[in-house]
Amino acid sequence: MKTIRVPVNRYKELHLEQFPSAGPGASIAGMKNLYWGKTSLVVQCGQYIYHVDEETYYTARAAKHYV
Repeated sequence: MKTIRVPVNRYKELHLEQFPSAGPGASIAGMKNLYWGKTSLVVQCGQYIYHVDEETYYTARAAKHYV
């Protein structure tokens, strides 16, 4: 799975508000299987997961935002 965990204080910096999200009760595997596709890129911030584009995913990864 391509998932990166980022701290909550990076939320605004990565502009995660513009992407589809799932709340605390959702699982990453379930969202990928049912809605987003198995090869989708996901960022977890706090208890929420976000389906992001490649640019945001690789920005978070390259800047070492993940924990």
